[in-house]
Amino acid sequence: MEQLSLTYRNHSNSTKKGLLMVSPFGKQGLTKTILNKAIKRIPDRDFSKVFYIGPTAQKVEMARRIFSSIAPHDAYITPEFFTIKQFAQNLYERFGEREYLPEYLKPIIISEIKENIGLGYAQHVVKFIKDIRHYLPDFTCGELKEQFKKELEGYHDVYHKSQDAVDIMELYINALGERHLADDEEILSLAPSFIAKYLSPPKLLIVDGFYDLTRLEERILTTLLDKSKGVLATAFYDGRCPQEYEIPGEFLSFLRETGYFEEEEYQDVPPKREGLKLFAFPSAEEEIEGMAREIKRRFLEDDLSLHDTIITFSRVTHYAPSVHRIFLKYGIPHIIYLDRPLKTFPPVMAVLELLNAVSHDFPRLSTAIALSSPYFPQIPPEAKEWASCYSKKAAIIKGKVRWQGLSRLLRESGEIENSEWTLIKKVQKGIDIFFNQLEGFKEEGSLSQHTKALREALAKLGFCQNLREDNPLLEAKKRFFEILSSLEHLEERFGKTTYSLSRFIKIIDYLTGMIKCPVEKGGEGVRIMGLLETRGIDTQNLFFGGVCEGKFPGHPDHDPILPERVKIRLGLPNVDRYLKRQRLHYFRICTSSVNEPYLSYPTTEGDRLLLPSPFFEGEIISLSPEKYLFSPEEEMCLQGQKDGVCMVFEGVNFSQDSEVKDYLVRRFGPHEYLSVTGLERYRYCPYLFYLENVLNLRIQQEPTYEVEAKIWGTLTHRILAMLYQDGDVSLDNIDERIMACTEKVLNQQRHPRFWSEIARRIFKNIIPQFIAYERELREEGFYPFKVEYVLRQEVSAGLRLKGRIDRVDKRDGDTRIIDYKTGRVGVTQTMMDKGIHIQLPLYAKLLELTEPHLRIEKLGIYSLGDMKIDWFPRGERDVGHLIDVSLEAAKSAAESIRRGIFHPKPSSERNCRRCDCRFSCAFVLDTETTEK
Repeated sequence: MEQLSLTYRNHSNSTKKGLLMVSPFGKQGLTKTILNKAIKRIPDRDFSKVFYIGPTAQKVEMARRIFSSIAPHDAYITPEFFTIKQFAQNLYERFGEREYLPEYLKPIIISEIKENIGLGYAQHVVKFIKDIRHYLPDFTCGELKEQFKKELEGYHDVYHKSQDAVDIMELYINALGERHLADDEEILSLAPSFIAKYLSPPKLLIVDGFYDLTRLEERILTTLLDKSKGVLATAFYDGRCPQEYEIPGEFLSFLRETGYFEEEEYQDVPPKREGLKLFAFPSAEEEIEGMAREIKRRFLEDDLSLHDTIITFSRVTHYAPSVHRIFLKYGIPHIIYLDRPLKTFPPVMAVLELLNAVSHDFPRLSTAIALSSPYFPQIPPEAKEWASCYSKKAAIIKGKVRWQGLSRLLRESGEIENSEWTLIKKVQKGIDIFFNQLEGFKEEGSLSQHTKALREALAKLGFCQNLREDNPLLEAKKRFFEILSSLEHLEERFGKTTYSLSRFIKIIDYLTGMIKCPVEKGGEGVRIMGLLETRGIDTQNLFFGGVCEGKFPGHPDHDPILPERVKIRLGLPNVDRYLKRQRLHYFRICTSSVNEPYLSYPTTEGDRLLLPSPFFEGEIISLSPEKYLFSPEEEMCLQGQKDGVCMVFEGVNFSQDSEVKDYLVRRFGPHEYLSVTGLERYRYCPYLFYLENVLNLRIQQEPTYEVEAKIWGTLTHRILAMLYQDGDVSLDNIDERIMACTEKVLNQQRHPRFWSEIARRIFKNIIPQFIAYERELREEGFYPFKVEYVLRQEVSAGLRLKGRIDRVDKRDGDTRIIDYKTGRVGVTQTMMDKGIHIQLPLYAKLLELTEPHLRIEKLGIYSLGDMKIDWFPRGERDVGHLIDVSLEAAKSAAESIRRGIFHPKPSSERNCRRCDCRFSCAFVLDTETTEK
C-alpha cells in the first residue's frame, strides 16, 4: 500500500558547517574520533557551548567517560551531554510554565476523564496518543477523524473505536491544558520553539549513535542543526548491504537533506559476519552458566577483557536476577545497567501482598506473606514465625473471621499437642493485632482516603522502620510513598472521585509495575544491559542470550484501536516496522563487536520446547566439556568424586549405627505388630516410609476449595462401615439406609455446611451404581459378613501384622475381601506378582489365620471414584500364590526396616512424578542428572 509522503526541509543551498561520519556497524572508536575532532575545534577549552546528543542514557554516559579520558589535562569547562528527551526536559525546566505530568499517571487520567475505561484499555489509548503526537505531530484531532473516516469507511466497529480514541485524546490534551500540566510529548513538541527563541547558538553540536527517530525528535534535531554554528554527526550505513541498513538509511537521508554536511565514509570492517554459531542449552539457567563459563575460560586464557565485554538478552529483565546469582557463583565482576520495576523490590512486594489480602478477604497465602514480612516489624514475632504453619494446619483458605478463629479451628482439627497451646495463643494474639492495624481500610473512598488508610496501616505496621539508614531498599520505600503523593496531587488537580478499594489496589499494582527504581550497579566488570541500551556502544566482546523464537523477535502488543494497514498508510508504528527493527537489532548485534558475538538460547522453558530465532542462519551447537574448574562448587564436587563421595545424597542407612537400630527394633521389632499398609508403603518407597513412619514428617498440603482426599476417604469408609455394621441390608431400602448413615456421620464429624451438602449429593449420585454392584454380588450368593474387621496375627516367625479390612463378604464357606478406594485403583496383577502391592494378600493371610474354616476366593478393590470392582487374582493364579509372594516381600521389608535401610528406591519411577519429596530425593536428583 502506498504510504503518505512525509517530507523534510531541504537545505541544499545551505553553508556546509558540519562533518558527517558514515560507517557500518562494528566500526570501533567512532565516538572517540568525533570527540577528538570536537576538542580540536574548541581551542579555548570552553566546551560549555558544546552539546552532545546521544540515543540512550548508556551511550551518553559512555561518551562522557570517553571525553574525560581524552580531554586536555589543563583546566576546561565540560560539554553538555543529553539524550533528546533529557535535552527537551532541560529546556522546559528553564523556559516552560506548566507542571510536569509523569508518564505513569496518563492511564489513570484517561480513566478519570472517560467513564467506563479500565486501566488496561487506557494504556492502549495512551500508546495511541503517544504514537499520534510523535509521528503525526501536525495533525489536528479534526484532521485525524477525517483521515480515519476515509481509511475505515465501512468498518463500523473499528471506525467508532478510532473516533472514540481521538475524542479521548482531545479530552486528555484539553484536560492537561486546563490544569496547567505538560506531559513528555508536550515538552518535546515545545522544544523546537524554545531552541529557536531562547537558546544561544551552540558552538558545536555533536549528534552521535542515532539511526531511528520519530518525527517529533527529527524536528528537535532539525532546529538544533539550524541553530548550531558547527555540527559533527555520525550515521550508520553500508552500501554493500542496503537491505540491512534500510532504517539507518532513513536517518542518513534526513541528515543529508539538511545540506549542512561534508561526509567521511568508513568501510574498513566486513559488511556481514558469516558462519555464526548459536549455542543451545537445556534451560535459561544453564544458558547463563554457559555464558559464565565461556567468559571465565576466555579470561583465564587472556582472550577477554572484563571491562570491554557487554552481555545483553532478548528480555534482560527476565534474565537479570539469575545472571547476578550465577555470576557471583562464578566470581565474575559485573555491572547490571537495569532499572527494575518498583513492584519487584521486597518491601513493595510485601505491601502489594498486604493489599491483595485486604481486597480479597484475606486469602491464606497473601495474608501469611504479609504477616511474616520482615518489613512489618510491629507484627509480634510469634505471629510472624508461626502464622503460615498454623493457618495451613487449620485449613484456612480465606476469610477474616476464620483467621480470627484460628485457635478454635486448630482445636477442632484434633492435631495439636497440648504443649503447643501457649504458642498458639500468642500467635492468635499477634493475628488479632494485625487485623486491628488494618481497620482503616474502607470498601469505597476517594484516592486520598485510600492513600491515607494505607499510610496509617503502614505506620502501625512499622513499614521498613527496622532498616538501617544506608540500606538501599529505603529508596524503594521512598519511591512508593512518592506514588501515594502523586495520586493525592492528582486528586487535587482533577477533583475527588469515588474508587472501590479493589480498583485503588489495581492502580497501585499498575504504578509499581510502571515506575522503575535503580539497582545498585557496583563498580567494574562485564556490563549487562538491555538490547536497546547497546546502541552505539563500542565493545570487544558481546554476548547475546535468549535468541529464540517468540522472544526475539518477540510478539508486539495487540492494538485494539487501529488496524495495521491504516498504521502503515499513515507511517505509524506497525508490525512490519517492528519486525524490521528487530531484524536490524539482530544484524547490529552480530556486527558491532570486534570479536565474533556469542549467541545462545534455551531449548526449553518449563514444559515448552523453544526454537531458535528465525533471524539466525548458521550452525546450532552445544559446548564441549571444559578443562577448567570455574567455581568453588565444581571444585568441591570433583574433590568429592576423587574421595569416593557421591555427588548426591544416596539415602538413609543406619545399618552401622547400633543406637538407631535399637530404636528401630523397639518400634518395629519382632514383638511389635506392624501395620500392613506401613509395610506396603515401604515397598512403595523406603525413603518415603522413613520420612513418614520413622520421623513422622508430613508435608501439609495447601488448603483448597475441595474435600481433602484423606477426609473424603475417612468419611466414605465410616458411612459404608455403618451401612453394614448390623449385618446385611435389603436392596429395597439400601438407598434410605445410605443417606441415613451419611447424615449420622456428617453430624458426628461436623464438616462445614457446604461440604456436607456436597457429600450428600455425591452419595445420592452413586447410589444407583452401588446398588447394581451389590445386586451382582448377591446374585453370586455373597453377602456382607464383616466390616471394619480389625485383625492381629503372627504370620511368620518374627513377623506380627495388624490390619483393618474394610469388608468381608461370605457365601457358605467362601469369602471375598473387599477394600474401598475413593480414588483410582492403580493396582495391577503384575504389582501383586512382584510383591509391590501386598496389602490385600496380607489381609487374606490375617483372615486365613483368624478364620481358618473359611476359604478365601477373591480379593477385590472397590473404586468408588470409577464405580467398579477389580478382582484378583486373574488368570490361573490363586490367592495362595499371592499370599506367599506378599509374605516374602513383607519379611524382607520388615528386616530392612529393623536394619535401618531406607534408600530412595521406588517400586516404579512413576511414583516420583507427583511425590511431594522429589525436591530432596536422591533418586530423582540422580535420575535427572543421568538424563542430562
